[in-house]
Amino acid sequence: MKSLRTALILAAFTLVPVHETFAAGAVQKLGVCLTDSLNGRERKHLAKWIFFSMAHHPEFSQYFNGSATDVDDTDQRTATIISRLLIEDCPQVLRDATAEDTGAVAKAFELVGRVAMQELMADKSVNKALVNYTQHLDQERLNRVLTQKQSVRMWSRPGAWDCTSVLLPYCTRRLGPVARRRKRLSST
Repeated sequence: MKSLRTALILAAFTLVPVHETFAAGAVQKLGVCLTDSLNGRERKHLAKWIFFSMAHHPEFSQYFNGSATDVDDTDQRTATIISRLLIEDCPQVLRDATAEDTGAVAKAFELVGRVAMQELMADKSVNKALVNYTQHLDQERLNRVLTQKQSVRMWSRPGAWDCTSVLLPYCTRRLGPVARRRKRLSST
């Protein structure tokens, strides 16, 4: 049950779009340099900035009660942190990465964003809030899906049959000798 909740929490965070997997090389080094140069307070601030930014979405803006001053202060501090990271902490790695890939900065900051979100998710109250929906989850149906046997594909001919292990005896009657032999081999 606990591992299912953990998996569902992780699934929820995969909804955050990540455009491309981190490529090895200079782009990855830039991401590592940026994240290594941040302290915990800065990671939390960047998560706050992400939250403030997402709160501007028309469907969510009604739930945001931050003032224009709060948003501007957050933007200014974010600019200070990002300037320091790119200009002082990681300038050579930045040059190498942008020479390799014009989208390097965006890709590197995807990693920074993930690390900032991990910082927030480490908080017990946030973690509790993330699993609250599981009390409304249809556990019985989900457990049936998770424990259902996977279908066995029989490739005896074009337009092959797809039979679950429950229906396999009925399907095998209609399949040729090659499929029956494959069925016997797969069940051992």
